[in-house]
Amino acid sequence: MIRKVVMPAAGQTTDVATVTKINVSVGDSVKKGDILLEVETDKAVLPIESFAKVFVTELYVNEFDKVDAGSPLLSIGDKDDLNKATAPDKMTASAPEVKDADEEDEETSGVANGYTFIPQYGLEKEHVLLSTSQKERVYFLAICHFILNCRIVNVFDETKFFRWMRVVRNLTENAAIDNIPAMITCMRLIKKLSDKMVGFDNDIYECLRDYTGSFSNSQLERQLKEEKEKAEKILTDIVWENKIKEAEDFEFFNGTIRFLYKNVTNIEWDDFDKKFETAKKLFDNPVP
Repeated sequence: MIRKVVMPAAGQTTDVATVTKINVSVGDSVKKGDILLEVETDKAVLPIESFAKVFVTELYVNEFDKVDAGSPLLSIGDKDDLNKATAPDKMTASAPEVKDADEEDEETSGVANGYTFIPQYGLEKEHVLLSTSQKERVYFLAICHFILNCRIVNVFDETKFFRWMRVVRNLTENAAIDNIPAMITCMRLIKKLSDKMVGFDNDIYECLRDYTGSFSNSQLERQLKEEKEKAEKILTDIVWENKIKEAEDFEFFNGTIRFLYKNVTNIEWDDFDKKFETAKKLFDNPVP
């Protein structure tokens, strides 16, 4: 399904930005983490990244264009979407499919398929909000909480933001969010972490290291415990951050990698590299 990538509201003093660089063209295949384009606000240059392995189906802006927060920048989709969008009798990309608000679409159920972090509105009726999945609502809540925290700590730290969203991604993807109660449970944990995180200048790693209490055997709590263990390791040696991120993004792992550093009873980081190399040989298909 075609998705629009829109200009984020970056918390600057103005919601207007300038497109300074476009790195893609229609038809390009992009990987997760690729910089699609760059926009400049009154305070910073913001890279707009791809959150999935997709194709660019349409561009709506040119370099040096002025864009408002929420304005569409480009559209992305899978190969079939690209073929439809570039067919001779199709001048524009297909409109987004509207689904029931509580319906979990298989195409957006995994992190590799991407999410719309900012609510999207219909093209013909601008006041009508298009449906979002339950997972997308958790993501949006997490973004809102981080931005609200920025008002308290008086700074937006992009590195801390992406660390926060990575932890949120890992929790959300492994929380079995297939119904409203599960979504609410995950949202409550996100709020709890956000409230605590503000006391650590919005640093989720420091927040997790200080997190105390017992962990239940639920999927969400098991993942939370893993996030704490990974944060503790990264804080002892920042080199581990990239190692952990690479493993989290590997096909099928979906953010859960505790089997790489834990045995039955103990944490054994010394075996991490060896286990990961073995896993790469077995699967040999990482998520870009």
